[in-house]
Amino acid sequence: MCPSADPDAAARTKAPPEGVPGLERPLCEPVELAPGARIRIERVRSGPDTGASGSFPHFHDVHEVVLFGDVAGWMFAGDMRWPLRPGCVVSVPSTRAHDFVLEPGARDWVLLQVDAASADALLRRPGLSPLASALCAVPDEARRVRLDTLLEWLLPLPADDPQALALVELV
Repeated sequence: MCPSADPDAAARTKAPPEGVPGLERPLCEPVELAPGARIRIERVRSGPDTGASGSFPHFHDVHEVVLFGDVAGWMFAGDMRWPLRPGCVVSVPSTRAHDFVLEPGARDWVLLQVDAASADALLRRPGLSPLASALCAVPDEARRVRLDTLLEWLLPLPADDPQALALVELV
């Protein structure tokens, strides 16, 4: 079930980012978590012949973290835009309108979606408040190795495994 879009988004958004029509009127992308699950995790890969992605401004009722391997393109959220490049990590809070526009070519990423209530509880922890806003960052090598290790532990677990949310807290 999709909530209404962030009511403050229109006030914060000066204009849709150039080249991304419709970001001011995003669509709700439904995300279903498995019964009893607080997370959804998926590895996505596409080959070198993959075409460019079209614009799809959207929001959903889960907090989304995307850990990119190979990628080239842009992320848009509100009136901000970030270049996407290999190794970057994106965080988008629940109900925040955002978009990814990807260039053609091979790409891969891990998509981690956390239910809004669990994400809100995590965001109240010391040091995690920056994740309350959309962001894109490139972690240093040591942090990236740590993230990759945690994801390798997390990916094979069933979404409703009690250890899954504990591992998400470490990501």
